[in-house]
Amino acid sequence: MATVTVTDACPMGTLEFIASVVHSIAWPLALVVAILVFRRPLAERIRAIAKVSHGDTQVEFDQAARDVKASLAFTQVEPASSRFVAEMAAQLPERIGRIVRAWADIENWLREKVPAEGVDPSALSAPALIEAALRRGVVTVDQAQTLRGLLAMRNLAVHGRTADIDEGRANEFLMLALAMKLILNIPSE
Repeated sequence: MATVTVTDACPMGTLEFIASVVHSIAWPLALVVAILVFRRPLAERIRAIAKVSHGDTQVEFDQAARDVKASLAFTQVEPASSRFVAEMAAQLPERIGRIVRAWADIENWLREKVPAEGVDPSALSAPALIEAALRRGVVTVDQAQTLRGLLAMRNLAVHGRTADIDEGRANEFLMLALAMKLILNIPSE
């Protein structure tokens, strides 16, 4: 009976095996390391890609939408006048009108309180206005987050399906808006 040793069964030695494994994973490992090291610049480049094509296949990304989104931060927005808010609220169901008026009070207060630093507060969209108020110390991080939530709820109420906003949801918004007004010392009209 013949004796078989481990070295007889394995055609390559241990060092040759390790070298083979390292050689096999070198390029994938280098690719992973490169992606990790350059992930931010790569992400920026990928976001900038407008069109990719190969042969007959072509994919176009909506660069225009990204440009519009970037420009929205500085879109000219008129402060909500009392008359405009009243007219808008009159065209909506009463519960939605109350939401519009409550948000208008908060937004107008922010426009008054955000000090001008080369940018007219009336030229800022509501999200940009909240960010400016945060940067200038008018509101805290938590207050800015709450304002973003209120703005999202207001936008859903106005631009979404009004049937989804029942009296209970409208009252929840109004309670949150009232709490925010009290915290920020916003006078109620």
